[in-house]
Amino acid sequence: MLHTPAREDIGGTIRCALEVNVLDVLGYSHGPQVLFLAGAAALLLLFIGIHNAWDAVTYHVFVRSRGKE
Repeated sequence: MLHTPAREDIGGTIRCALEVNVLDVLGYSHGPQVLFLAGAAALLLLFIGIHNAWDAVTYHVFVRSRGKE
């Protein structure tokens, strides 16, 4: 069974790409202050990754397990 991307998957990808690009642009104009922004972005990416992993686990537990009964 193939996974078809949902709107949340595409949104997460776009958010990650935007974060990296914004940090790159701001790094040239506001050097040291961007380090705090980079830390916040790293935490946000961590939470996005945890959320995606949680979604994958709940999908496999609740959806895939029903099909095997």
